[in-house]
Amino acid sequence: MLPELNKLTRYQSMKQTKKTEFTENKSVPKQKSERALQKDLVSGQVVTRKGYRLVVARSSKHTLAQVVESETGKVLFTVIDRKSESGTKVEKARSVGLGVAKKAIAKGITKIVFDRNGRQFHGRVAAVAQGAREGGLKL
Repeated sequence: MLPELNKLTRYQSMKQTKKTEFTENKSVPKQKSERALQKDLVSGQVVTRKGYRLVVARSSKHTLAQVVESETGKVLFTVIDRKSESGTKVEKARSVGLGVAKKAIAKGITKIVFDRNGRQFHGRVAAVAQGAREGGLKL
């Protein structure tokens, strides 16, 4: 038989330890909430416009761009840098922008709103925009 821990059930003691682990590391939830707030502010300005959005997402290895219809939120197509040739991450991101422009023009889209997804307009995010402009899109 297990000894009682201050008359708490096993579930309550687990819940209590999780709560203390969460409150000891206060910086993580604060950082996430600030990031989410920034993303919401930027997305709110972009979503209110009618037309199509070019949404850019990036991870540590890959860059992804989606064209979304603003009114319905439907994703029309996606371009990922996984199939692109070797090069730096910024060069691959530029090729993603060129691919987006090629597909968008084929569907009859020439004007698009650039949604940087709360990220800074620098590096790979800027390279996607540059590639889209070079491909013939108006951002």
